[in-house]
Amino acid sequence: MIAARQIFLGRGGGGGAKLPYDAEVEYLATDGLSWIDTGIPMSSGVEVIAEHMFVVSSIKRQLMGSNTSRQYYGVSTSGYIEFGALNVNVSTVLANANTIYTISYKAENGDNICSIYSGGSLLFQKSGAYNSLSGNFIIFNIGGGSQFQFIEGNRIYSFKMIIGGSSALDLIPVRFTNEQGVSEGAMYDRVSGQLFRNEGTGAFIIGNDK
Repeated sequence: MIAARQIFLGRGGGGGAKLPYDAEVEYLATDGLSWIDTGIPMSSGVEVIAEHMFVVSSIKRQLMGSNTSRQYYGVSTSGYIEFGALNVNVSTVLANANTIYTISYKAENGDNICSIYSGGSLLFQKSGAYNSLSGNFIIFNIGGGSQFQFIEGNRIYSFKMIIGGSSALDLIPVRFTNEQGVSEGAMYDRVSGQLFRNEGTGAFIIGNDK
């Protein structure tokens, strides 16, 4: 098991096991207090590919990262997309509301390479030295601390982590019925068959069923 609060889907057996969720949904959004721990440290050789949408507001709103201030991806107070030490704060990548962006971030051989796409078109690409990569990579939070809980409404449509050319995580947003019989949002990993549930104190906002 990679991290706490996951449900494991058993494999094998003639017809296969029942999936641990009720339906795939368009996206998960945070309420500012809900987040997911991928259980995978952000270290050299790890690549993140994620489809997401920012909330546009007047304050900083990081979308994902680990437990150090140099390892985050988000938007500055001026509305520019930024990723930690890369300082991707140029007018060509001004963040827009209601826009789905794809981030591709790879840490390898002492460098970050950050690529940002919109509608399949490359908006920006930059590399730069990374600083003391450590800590699990977390969605809607950095490091799991209450001081890093984020603005309500940021959305995740898909999230992948690739290590050594192989898929380590392939997360899609889903809804499932929890132990209290209430519908709840989560991310389902198509690699391991595990359900990554909310680690925070809030509740995910769930998109429409696919």
